[in-house]
Amino acid sequence: MERIPAAPMRPGITLLGGVLLLMGIVWALQGAYLVPATFMRGPLWILLGSGLAASGGMVCLLGSGTRP
Repeated sequence: MERIPAAPMRPGITLLGGVLLLMGIVWALQGAYLVPATFMRGPLWILLGSGLAASGGMVCLLGSGTRP
């Protein structure tokens, strides 16, 4: 069976994953009171930020062509 060539959108997917990863880290730090925020404080934002950062990391891995 032939391998399908890599899709041309992979750099875009990797960039999207990187943005999601950075947003998640910022949200988690805001939830932990380490970065100033107005309402994004507390354990809920730590959980949401951690989940978003993990999802962004997985998207980065998928975009780069490596398997988790």
